[in-house]
Amino acid sequence: MSPLSSSEQLLLRLLREVLWSQGAPVDAPYPDLPTCQATYALAKKQAVEGIIDKRLSEMMAQAGATQELLLQHAQRKWTIVRTNQHVDQVVIKVVNALQQSNIGYVMVKGQGVARHYPTPQLRKPGDIDLYVGTANYQAAIDALLPLAQTEVSEEDKHASLVVDGIDIEIHHSVISQRHTADGRRLQQWAARALAPECSRTIQVAGVNVEIPSENAESMYIFYHAWHHLFHHSGVGLRQLIDWMLTLHDDHAAIDVDKLEALLRKVHLLNDWQTFAALLVRHLGMPAEEVPLYQTGRERRADHLLRIVMQRGNHGEQGYAELLAHRPKSRLRGRLYTMQRFLRLYADLYHVAPRSARNSIAMYLKKGCRHHD
Repeated sequence: MSPLSSSEQLLLRLLREVLWSQGAPVDAPYPDLPTCQATYALAKKQAVEGIIDKRLSEMMAQAGATQELLLQHAQRKWTIVRTNQHVDQVVIKVVNALQQSNIGYVMVKGQGVARHYPTPQLRKPGDIDLYVGTANYQAAIDALLPLAQTEVSEEDKHASLVVDGIDIEIHHSVISQRHTADGRRLQQWAARALAPECSRTIQVAGVNVEIPSENAESMYIFYHAWHHLFHHSGVGLRQLIDWMLTLHDDHAAIDVDKLEALLRKVHLLNDWQTFAALLVRHLGMPAEEVPLYQTGRERRADHLLRIVMQRGNHGEQGYAELLAHRPKSRLRGRLYTMQRFLRLYADLYHVAPRSARNSIAMYLKKGCRHHD
């Protein structure tokens, strides 16, 4: 792996300090202002700027940042806090509507995961994902439609609508690639593991909300990050931190034998262990808290980190670069897109060879038309 830049090193250091209450290394250099600013820009691409803002602002002040610049950072942080508060209220509204209609649901990812963070309100929020299964799918749409400000749009796995400015996804499935053997196995697992009767209850802003069991949550958050890496061009640090902090809090309750059996069944054990090596090697996760952690994956973890840093949250940075440089011609544009994606899959081969081969085969079979 090529050496990390000074801003990448500082970002990882700050995340370790904040998430694990680690003090700075004794010999750690104090960053200058340009490095601090580059680190903040990188944190935004990784959707983790709220997590490190306080510590980075202290460094910026020491490096001579103006009060105006520090105020801008404070305003951005409070924007994240206010957005989280708003999303919490939308969760309450949506959950109440489902409960009043006696519709079972499980909220996956998102605000349910935020509780694992040292300061939940500083995790950058996204949309609200609700799994209802196939039987309750249309009933859930009908129950939430009166709250929506948009028409319902339907995709492969879910219906989408907007409530008070927040995207709501109502899932009849949370697994993609269901036409493959491993995808079908994961679909069967998800239908059982994410069923409302298998859920547990947490509180969001004082209201009971159903989320997956410890085993189901740890597996699904990993699968979601893995899927974005191999089938949506990239995964960001925030997604990996979601998984890491979930494991940190829940590892003692996870049935490791069941987890290992599932990972072997769907051929993802090696990938899990490579992702886990990144958490331990670069984000400070205690190895003993990672189920099925195995040494010897460090080189693959380094390759994975490089891809994460280059492509940003959900691969948005890589996709933005693709769009910026893609030729206008339809044919040349498709060829350019194919070249970029094949290069990505070649990089992914160093992370998880089997998954990369399968992704390349699927991409070539499908073609690059879906990127037009």
